[in-house]
Amino acid sequence: MKSNARELPVVIEQIVPSAVCAVCDVCCRFPESESILRPYFTRDEIQAAIAAGVSPDAFPDHAGTKIRLVPHGEGFICPAFNPATGQCGIYDSRPLDCRLYPIAVMWDRSHEQVVMGWDAKCPFIVQKLETPESLAYVERTARMLETDAVVHTMVGNPELVGAFQEDVIVLKHLATITAGFRAMQSGSTSTLTPFRPLTLADRACVEKLFLAHSVGDQPLAAYSFPYHFIWRDLFSYEWMDLEGHFCLFATNADGTFLALPPVGPDPCGPVMPRIFALMAERNCVSGVSRIENLPGDFSERCRSRGYHVDPKAGDYLYRRRDLVALNGDQYKSQRALYNHCLKHAAPCVRQYQPADMAACLDLFQRWQQGIATEDPAAFARAMAADAALAHRVALHHAGELGLLGLVAEVEGRPAAYTLGYPLSDSVFCILFEIADRDVRGLAQYIFREFCRSLARFEFINAMDDSGLEGLRRAKESYHPERIVPSYIVTVADGCAGPA
Repeated sequence: MKSNARELPVVIEQIVPSAVCAVCDVCCRFPESESILRPYFTRDEIQAAIAAGVSPDAFPDHAGTKIRLVPHGEGFICPAFNPATGQCGIYDSRPLDCRLYPIAVMWDRSHEQVVMGWDAKCPFIVQKLETPESLAYVERTARMLETDAVVHTMVGNPELVGAFQEDVIVLKHLATITAGFRAMQSGSTSTLTPFRPLTLADRACVEKLFLAHSVGDQPLAAYSFPYHFIWRDLFSYEWMDLEGHFCLFATNADGTFLALPPVGPDPCGPVMPRIFALMAERNCVSGVSRIENLPGDFSERCRSRGYHVDPKAGDYLYRRRDLVALNGDQYKSQRALYNHCLKHAAPCVRQYQPADMAACLDLFQRWQQGIATEDPAAFARAMAADAALAHRVALHHAGELGLLGLVAEVEGRPAAYTLGYPLSDSVFCILFEIADRDVRGLAQYIFREFCRSLARFEFINAMDDSGLEGLRRAKESYHPERIVPSYIVTVADGCAGPA
């Protein structure tokens, strides 16, 4: 089946430098004329290539086809490739298949899942497999591949998904594309309901929805745009309007889940079975489909309708005035550390500025190395590694996300930083805080000063403890007013949800 819909142009950043590509002897060259690795062109890509000078005869089927190679030396080359210069003659109009490289999209060995991976034939990428830049690139590309427009293109042009290759290093399962092929085979159309990637342009609309469908004066930290957006390099976030409800889906290698309950007039009503049915089509692993960050007010309603509701770590909520005053014996330790820092480090605090990003990321890297040394637990190290990507996004897009922050300087250099966002008129959420571990009391100092600067808020939400014992003790030592409960909703295996 070839798609008749006009494909959207897909812009993909090129991770391999052009200078490297120009001297490489791997791409665009093939040992045989019918190589399965020759690029596939969709209908619109064929027309663009012809307009750029490629002969119409290079395309056996103008509805979509792999290009016809031409002899060169002892092998064959793409007719758009100039071997004398090492450059592509239609580079700006090259097809999605070429734009993705060295990412390969293919079926897994059992032909059950569509996966993406690095093509180990690329001599450049094998040297960069585990760098933060390449890992972030993988996440961004996976997020793009799982968007509605690209899923439609892939499903409408099945040859874009190649056969399994032993020399491709599998990175991620592409659950949405897999579900799209299954829906096509079964005649279902529900998987092709329009999912839209979550972008910065959605922030104002999403925040209005949160305000219009408030879940109380003390909502969970998850009821905010930045809470989700900063993790975009680890999860592919997509949203859809389903029966008048805003539904935010998150996808990673394990599958797809709903990042928070549907936002709308009846979040626990008829929309829930439809959500679980959508997730069931996308997910192949039992137990992945779930709805996270369910507020306490919704838990009993979901239980009464037959769903499984399990508690997860709740958010720590404090009275801001207590965190500023630090009065009484219960805050004796924090007070002493704050005063020690003030006396011996003489820090000064100011608002976070975009120019601070590089110094803050360097500080985070040193903090991360300290975590790896002091806490050898694999889970803690993995969380710190994941957080690096989130911090980069938050620091880079702080203004666009509406984040407020402080930087503490010691001896003229940034030694601590913290960022957060208003959660409601009365609650401010502290998203994260990083302090130089060699400066005693600096964490207590910047936390107190940040709370002091947030005078218009009554409460501080410090988010959950992620199940980390050290973090739990640190948060409990500040004596929270209460823990804001949070739950996860699932259905029984094999069910799409209560009717």
